[in-house]
Amino acid sequence: MVVYAPGTLERDATKQNMALQDHASKITTNTTNIATNTANIATNTANIATNTTNIAANTAAITTLQGNRVGRVVQQVFTSSGTYTPTTGMLYCVIECVGGGGSSGGVAGAGANIGLASGGGGGGEYSKKIATAADVGASKTVTIGAGGSAPSAGNNAGNAGGTTSVGALCTALGGGAGQPSSSTSAVGGGSSGGSGGTGDFKIPGGDGGGGFGSSNYTTAQAFYTAFGGASHFSGLAITSSGASVGTAGKNYGGGGSGSTTIDSTSRAGAAGASGVVVITEYVTA
Repeated sequence: MVVYAPGTLERDATKQNMALQDHASKITTNTTNIATNTANIATNTANIATNTTNIAANTAAITTLQGNRVGRVVQQVFTSSGTYTPTTGMLYCVIECVGGGGSSGGVAGAGANIGLASGGGGGGEYSKKIATAADVGASKTVTIGAGGSAPSAGNNAGNAGGTTSVGALCTALGGGAGQPSSSTSAVGGGSSGGSGGTGDFKIPGGDGGGGFGSSNYTTAQAFYTAFGGASHFSGLAITSSGASVGTAGKNYGGGGSGSTTIDSTSRAGAAGASGVVVITEYVTA
């Protein structure tokens, strides 16, 4: 039979209870730590998912930016009406329009040594528009304004130039018609350059010069006034000395210069030059 000293069992029981309490406390702490770690794992998993999404978005943005870089420049020029179809990969373009030039007036011969010059035609307007691929769409109709046709010989007014346009994005109006001359008291006036089109930036065409009349003209004299108005893309058409049909308008969009006579010979006016469209495209590589 085992005999324990007094108090031995009580002391052992106390030690065991303390050990149990210590283990219980550690279990509680570990359980709390496990819960905390589980929450942290969930948060980190969510952060990883968010970062993965951001990386994908940034990668897509970089790809888009790389695809939107200008790699080359392409130019399309229209000297006759047609259809503008953007080059594949066009990001944006600069559209330039010039209206047709007006023709000068005719001149009616009034007798020997009576020098007359008809009024010059006006130059076509210049208009510029910057357009995106979305602005243009699949295509746009291009209309080239014709130069004003020459009037027949005699006391006949010239004809205005036509309007040049690319859809409704950009338009440039034609130059005005020069007026005829038939006597020293009926000298044809010049004409106004084209204006009033649409675009981001516009320059009116140059005015045609006024006519001339002299009752004591000699062939040694020169006509200086009845020039054809210039456009942004053309020079002036100058009236010749002596007796002649005026000079046709200069390309592109120039007005015809006045026609002249120094005797009883009547002459036709001079035609204006047709307009033009120049489209400069900025295209991806």
